[in-house]
Amino acid sequence: MKSKYLFLVVLIWGVLLGVCSCSEDDDTGSIFNPTPSDTVTIYPQKIPYTSIEERIRLNSNNEEAHSPIIVNSKEELLQYVHGQSDFYSGIDFSKNSVLLLHGWAGNGVSDVIVRNFQVLSKTEYFLKVLVILTASDVEIHWVTAIITEKIDEDIDIQVYVTEAMPR
Repeated sequence: MKSKYLFLVVLIWGVLLGVCSCSEDDDTGSIFNPTPSDTVTIYPQKIPYTSIEERIRLNSNNEEAHSPIIVNSKEELLQYVHGQSDFYSGIDFSKNSVLLLHGWAGNGVSDVIVRNFQVLSKTEYFLKVLVILTASDVEIHWVTAIITEKIDEDIDIQVYVTEAMPR
């Protein structure tokens, strides 16, 4: 009885192999020749970014802390950034966005470092920020910015902020 099932399985595999080998020259986008639209995006993915080293001052501190501001034009950026600044002159807003990040620290701040920027799904992003504190006990509002690929304004960016004293 087992030999009949084994023979049947071998016969089915032989037929499938024959059918598959006959369709190798077929360029119609079958499962054996995937088209670019058949590609699958695997999440999470790291997103390239460039940190803006220049000190930035926001026009208002009324924005919600740790909530990134997505900026997609020079005019929009000038609404948020205090004073005239040269850092935006080289930004191609047709391809890039600027993320303004800000928050409050219970001590002085010596540096703010973006550690990780990832896309988790089509509408969710994750951003990890490290705030390096100083020994000062004055509450400080910190601001930093990154330039990244174009981002829609309706996406959700989860921000994780860690504070640390220098060693």
